[in-house]
Amino acid sequence: ARHDGVDEVDARFPVLGQQGGLSGTFIPSNGEIFDCNRLRVHHIDNEYCSMKFLALTRPTDDPARDAAGLYPGAEHFNGRKRLWETRWQIHFKATPRNRLFFGIELAEYVPVAGWARWIQQSTVALLRKAAGGNIYHSCGDSAETAAPSGSEAEKPVFAMPLWAFDQVIESEVGQEPDIQCIEGLGLLRTDGRKKFMTHMSQLELRTDRVYTFAFWCISRWVDVVNWTMLGVVPGGVDFNVLCGRPPVHIVIYQLDDARETQEKRHLQSRKRYYFNWAVWSTKMPPAQQHIREMLPQVLETDLVVAEDTDPDGVAGAVEGTYQNRQENQPKQQNFPEHAYAI
Repeated sequence: ARHDGVDEVDARFPVLGQQGGLSGTFIPSNGEIFDCNRLRVHHIDNEYCSMKFLALTRPTDDPARDAAGLYPGAEHFNGRKRLWETRWQIHFKATPRNRLFFGIELAEYVPVAGWARWIQQSTVALLRKAAGGNIYHSCGDSAETAAPSGSEAEKPVFAMPLWAFDQVIESEVGQEPDIQCIEGLGLLRTDGRKKFMTHMSQLELRTDRVYTFAFWCISRWVDVVNWTMLGVVPGGVDFNVLCGRPPVHIVIYQLDDARETQEKRHLQSRKRYYFNWAVWSTKMPPAQQHIREMLPQVLETDLVVAEDTDPDGVAGAVEGTYQNRQENQPKQQNFPEHAYAI
């Protein structure tokens, strides 16, 4: 698989390291940690599809800058309640054999009990109401639970069918819109929820079409920049109560048939990843050991934290440090084809 990005940078706006925002890396990683404070279209190519991806966020950590519209994409968010929006533009290389899911996946099992369990159940109920029913949620399996039987452990996951998207545009190859300019195009959930869900459930994913999807319906309750779940208790809840630690993985995957008919879990052995983005807030970066797990090709000396960022993590500062070492290398790098076929 390979991936690169094209920056659209406006000099009026602050850049990484000067304010909060989102950082992330695609899995498998090419060694780049990028930030979402820029309008950047990412190009991803793997054995299943060619894809463009764009993430837009509001500066929820800086209400004054948000109100003044001093951030990339401010015109799009003006007058809207959404806190972020994600977009995918997909050209399939082969027709998916089974259903596709998209949603949130955690890297490891997170024990949840007592008050945290109530928070989790309330949050999932809130998100179900926003995105619609037929959502698969699992807390996953602990290693202790799976080990005695020798069974595979499931990762925690909140997975939605494709009709949970908010916008879809179906185009002839070569006629697809600019992913940065999709206002009013295609079919939107707001055109009628039942109509939209029926259309999406009957959508035929073909290799001679390009599909543009956008998603934002749960964003009012998921403040990713402040790493907070909203709408459950006053003031919100630290997202780590639910996810354990950053990053979380935004994923699109095909779920293969299980060998045993009674198996309903979304096991890793059944997933074929079309998209896997490990993401975190620059205000709540992963520990360096977790960065090293995601970016094994980055040397220890490259994990340098920029000034005025969290000294316990790497936030987004690796982007400048590591990319300097990569200036003379091609932006696109090849990885083994099996990298996405987990």
